[in-house]
Amino acid sequence: MSDSIHGPASDSPTPLPTPTETVRLANATVGKPFETTVDLSEYRGAPFHEEASFHDWLTSLGLSARVDAENPDALVIAGTPTADGEHFFFLDLESGGKVVRRRELLLTINPDPRSLWKELEPDPKAPYQKAHTDTQFITNEEFAVISASRRGRSHAHAGSFREDDFSTIQTEDGWIGAVVSDGAGSCAFSREGSKLACRTTATFLSTSLPGLEERLPALVAGLATGENEETVNSLRGLFYPVLAGAAFAAFKRIEQEATAIDKPLREFSATLLVAVAKRFPEGVFVAAFGIGDGAIGLYDDSRNEVHLLNTPDGGEFSGQTRFLTMREVIGDGGEMAKRMAFRVVDNPAMLALMTDGISDPKFGTDRNLHSAEKWKDFYGELSEAISSENSNDPALKLLEWLNFWSPGEHDDRTLALILPVA
Repeated sequence: MSDSIHGPASDSPTPLPTPTETVRLANATVGKPFETTVDLSEYRGAPFHEEASFHDWLTSLGLSARVDAENPDALVIAGTPTADGEHFFFLDLESGGKVVRRRELLLTINPDPRSLWKELEPDPKAPYQKAHTDTQFITNEEFAVISASRRGRSHAHAGSFREDDFSTIQTEDGWIGAVVSDGAGSCAFSREGSKLACRTTATFLSTSLPGLEERLPALVAGLATGENEETVNSLRGLFYPVLAGAAFAAFKRIEQEATAIDKPLREFSATLLVAVAKRFPEGVFVAAFGIGDGAIGLYDDSRNEVHLLNTPDGGEFSGQTRFLTMREVIGDGGEMAKRMAFRVVDNPAMLALMTDGISDPKFGTDRNLHSAEKWKDFYGELSEAISSENSNDPALKLLEWLNFWSPGEHDDRTLALILPVA
């Protein structure tokens, strides 16, 4: 007389016993590799047989079962689930051709979180229509700027617009740079505020940067020998009408738009991150300016060093920040000057400007923005994503990368990369 363990058999000739217990297995998720074990010790000595119905049932869910070769008391259920829901099945102990003991197993398979997000279109009659994505790729003899922006899942789910924006800067005398802006989610026209901030800043800088050539080379040479207060103050004086001037021009343009439609300025609230670069004999000179959250990072992979060129503005509560449209910020000359940063690096691997839709999931905390190891990982991930082997248009590959999954992080994502030309 032999015993066996099996799944549910069809058309049993005799009534089956009531399950002695219900065992809840570890939860699984659709699309995510899964493995769990069931204790078979009470069935010791009774080999497990996969009945056809049991095998087919598991296969329909993307799973299979086997007795562990090294531990005959463990039934391994594994695979990548394909269907969500609550699923019940039985393990039976059979003796003399009769089921004498029954155990009920419950497996809950959760849906893939990504499948729960809706993709809704904004009101086509709403003002300031904006595309869900944007990309740009520009180069000069020294650098390439690869930029991409994508509407966040939370905005798509709500049927609202992308609120981020970006612009790029390129001059005939070798300057190159980028502007990134994040519109405030609670403000009705922030999508236009970010657009105006970027376009106005980029236009202003494109005409203002060439006027620095007379005084700048000596200051770059001085900064290259070591940062000192006198050189930094001189650079702030030189760049104040350029960087702070660009921010003020953007503020005035947004103010003009708010007045034109008779709406409060705060409804156009947006952050502003700016960085420009140019190669000099002493190395690559970078000037940066920031209002709000997000990050501007200059990463040197040869030394595994990072220079964070802005101080993200946080508030008393999560999600708060400061905006270009705040008069108390734009009107404080001392504060505006402190928001500028300057560096000279021999051969940086990357200058990156990003909204918090990227900095939050990839770095987590403001402290981690100073971590060279975090930036090393970030640089490695981006390099693989936008490599020329993957695409002739790295901006499209960057846009694809922006769709990464990070639980709880579903805001708009905008990233501008300034990279040396190989």
